[in-house]
Amino acid sequence: MSTARTFLRLGVVLVVAVGMQASVPLDDSLLTVNIDNAWLLVVDPNGARTGRDPASGKEVNEIPGAAAWVDAIDNDVTGQAATSFSATVHIDRPAEGAYRVVVVGQRAGASELAVFAYATDGSAQPVVRARLDLKKGSRDEFQLHFRPAPGSSPRLEKN
Repeated sequence: MSTARTFLRLGVVLVVAVGMQASVPLDDSLLTVNIDNAWLLVVDPNGARTGRDPASGKEVNEIPGAAAWVDAIDNDVTGQAATSFSATVHIDRPAEGAYRVVVVGQRAGASELAVFAYATDGSAQPVVRARLDLKKGSRDEFQLHFRPAPGSSPRLEKN
């Protein structure tokens, strides 16, 4: 059996439960957006951005719980620099709503924008993919609709 204590401080009554554990809803939701050979910027429903800003070319990270990175593998034997790369934006506990995804091609060729989403209970939502024919400097924009509720499916629409 737990006990509660009441404190009066500056006219405010505070009740502190001793031995009780607060019930915090589980939230294992996440959203990962990935593309090869293009800069990637994700803008959340509140206007916060993470990824590479196409206007300035600088990395931005304004979305709480988000990270952006680029993977490229140089040839360890010859020392030749990587000829391709992969850009990723990962958002832990993403907000529900419409996200804007901006892709700026850095190399000509076929590529695929992929969205991996997980619900609050950690269950995987269906993967969403969009094929793109990139050109250096080409710009494609998408609207990504995300709901963290179990059983939901993300939806990607090209603008």
